[in-house]
Amino acid sequence: MPQQAPEQAPQQGQEQYPDKQLRIVLPGLMLAMLLAMLDNMIVGTAMPRIVGELGGLAHMSWVVTAYVLGTTVSTPIWGKLGDLYGRKGIFLGSIVLFLVGSALSGMSASTRV
Repeated sequence: MPQQAPEQAPQQGQEQYPDKQLRIVLPGLMLAMLLAMLDNMIVGTAMPRIVGELGGLAHMSWVVTAYVLGTTVSTPIWGKLGDLYGRKGIFLGSIVLFLVGSALSGMSASTRV
């Protein structure tokens, strides 16, 4: 009877993930990346209109700074909420919040043509 080779333990720094766990995590990460790209695409498309409403190109740096500052400040807050209440619920809640905000923005009526 042939001997079977003993399974090698993962080396230090390497972790083995079961295929099932990887199949669950990977789509979630891809969804987060998709929403981040959509967010940047929406803001990039709306930026000239926002700057135009504020009075011109001189205010572009203020709009970009406000957007980046808001994102930077909110990231640790979402992280802390994830630590306190669980990352999965916070992650799903943030996705729902993004989608609701996007839908409301899309349905808003403009008074200017």
